[in-house]
Amino acid sequence: MTASPGDEAMSDGSNAQPVALRSGTPLTPMQRSLWASQHRHPTSPLQNMALLTHIDGSVDARRLSAAFELVVRSSDLLRTRIVSDDGVAMVRVSDEVAASELVDVPRSGATAWSLERVRHPIDLFQRGYDSAILQHDDGTTSWYLALHHAITDATSSMLVFDATAAAYAGDEVEIESYYGWWRSRGADPRRERAERYWQARKPAPKVGRLYRSVNRPEPASTR
Repeated sequence: MTASPGDEAMSDGSNAQPVALRSGTPLTPMQRSLWASQHRHPTSPLQNMALLTHIDGSVDARRLSAAFELVVRSSDLLRTRIVSDDGVAMVRVSDEVAASELVDVPRSGATAWSLERVRHPIDLFQRGYDSAILQHDDGTTSWYLALHHAITDATSSMLVFDATAAAYAGDEVEIESYYGWWRSRGADPRRERAERYWQARKPAPKVGRLYRSVNRPEPASTR
């Protein structure tokens, strides 16, 4: 909410300056770095952290979709949206959860389907993930899950799979609030250990001629 210019003169005759009240949470330092990189290259899918998992056992696709939806609802981090509030990037935790897309595709075509899908960057204005469950004609299932790097890394991606498996089995899912932890980070022993580690770690050597600056990054790795 922003005070209008006409409100500058207060009823008591004093002058007041308009104040902008931002509705959102500031990005964490790592999120700011990753968002700045994505903002610089908005069409690059480099930060799509995508995994295609083949499941040979019997899987109820709708139950798997519901399990992942429960995990997303339980996690404020997975419901992250990054919006622009008067030119300032802010986190807003969405109440909306997008269901996984159910797709019928032969297992032999799952990889090609996923490679085409991952070419499109995740739109953080909408959500930080892209989930699709591929149903194959041989009775097997594959799960395509892409999480934007601004909300995940390799370890936290593993935790998402573990939580989804628990939800699929009917177990209770409890996920710590990421932004709650960040706001109360001063007394967190894990943060203190991480800070001591990085303060004591020797700086990485400068990049040599083998690597050169890339202005238009593209995803060149496969998993």
